[in-house]
Amino acid sequence: MQVAVRPVEARDHEAIFAIERRPEVREQQYDFGLKTLTQWQARYFGYYGPTAIRRHRAVTVDEATVGIIYCWSVRISFSSKRRGVYGWNLHPDFWGRGIMRQALTLELDSLFDEPHNVSAVADCFHDNARCLRLLDRLSFMPQWIGPLDRLHLLSLSRRHVKRFRMTRQHWRQHRGIAR
Repeated sequence: MQVAVRPVEARDHEAIFAIERRPEVREQQYDFGLKTLTQWQARYFGYYGPTAIRRHRAVTVDEATVGIIYCWSVRISFSSKRRGVYGWNLHPDFWGRGIMRQALTLELDSLFDEPHNVSAVADCFHDNARCLRLLDRLSFMPQWIGPLDRLHLLSLSRRHVKRFRMTRQHWRQHRGIAR
């Protein structure tokens, strides 16, 4: 079983949209009311602001698309430094096999190889045990969510969200990379 990540291509869209429409996947995601492939494409592959760089990755197993890692590389304040803002989905048939851990490891290695990317963040519903375990295994650190962000997140889901952060330095320590 070979796990890989690569930039999302148009040929991946239908497979990824089908994964995201599955009830067991949807229950752990924000509901943006995306009912059609066209709406989904506009949300995730349309314009996302002047300072965001989209770096979404298809997750493949033996070259078959089984998931997606969403990442927007956004500028931090007015500096040239950037942070990756992450989310992901994986087909339920592949849950519990370490696939997303491998995929995120590949993606974070790539993110932090770029000198302007200095941190990554990921949000997770407080009761999503799989996601919490994954973030722990990858050594993400809990991060405080400010009151305005917390209200915004609650408005999207009506569920409590935890935020986690990874810095380039912490990732390299976790991976045993000296730089």
